[in-house]
Amino acid sequence: TAKQKEHISLRSNNFMVSFTMDDFQFVGLEGWGFRVKEAYLDYSSLTNPAGMVFPSGYQHTSVSGLEGFSPEDATAITNTWTGFYMKEVEMRAPKDLYKKNKSRRFAAGIENIFIDESGFSGEIKVINIIATDEGETDDWAFSLDKFELSIMNSKFKSGKMEGQLGIPITDEHTDYSAVLAYSTP
Repeated sequence: TAKQKEHISLRSNNFMVSFTMDDFQFVGLEGWGFRVKEAYLDYSSLTNPAGMVFPSGYQHTSVSGLEGFSPEDATAITNTWTGFYMKEVEMRAPKDLYKKNKSRRFAAGIENIFIDESGFSGEIKVINIIATDEGETDDWAFSLDKFELSIMNSKFKSGKMEGQLGIPITDEHTDYSAVLAYSTP
């Protein structure tokens, strides 16, 4: 009957799949470690993944403009969000990637990943990129210890870099940090 088809259709359009993976390595990439933590494919209009928090400034029809609604109605509307959400994905390089400094380990990851009709959102973080004994330009030693990039609804939001500079006339290194920003005239 028509009612049964509607019920079946509703159930088939209302599901959520979640997965977490143990740390792993690909064959042929020994030493390169990967981790996937709390990933969800959410096609449910009844609930969202437990503990999922939308980033500040996130623009989506089920999240934006809820100021005039009661808390219960706002939650019901927010639960209509559908898409892909992952709490964290991480990659770690082999411990011996850096020949001069084996205690330094390159790692990169993305946290709070949202992929839906509004685009990609996530916090990209990379650490231990270039050590001061490996980076040099015109006798100035430098390191790039941390790089962060925030993307919201497929648009650059912010970023920063941190590291050290070695001034040629001294043997000391000075910490630096830089803010990455974008503005339009």
